[in-house]
Amino acid sequence: MNKTININLSGFVFNIEEEAYERLKQYLDNVGAQFSNAEEREEIMSDIELRIAEIFQDKWIQYQSETTKQ
Repeated sequence: MNKTININLSGFVFNIEEEAYERLKQYLDNVGAQFSNAEEREEIMSDIELRIAEIFQDKWIQYQSETTKQ
């Protein structure tokens, strides 16, 4: 079984595998580097993190729905 980590994205808590966390962190670091000189960097990063959290929630809801149908 893979090690899991609890993360917080825009106030939402998710439990993801360590490898997924490393990939997500690398992605967010790379995106953040693109806006390193932008005044709106914090707002842009918050918006991106919120959208990722929304996608995670949607996937979780779909998973739960499929699991309860079985």
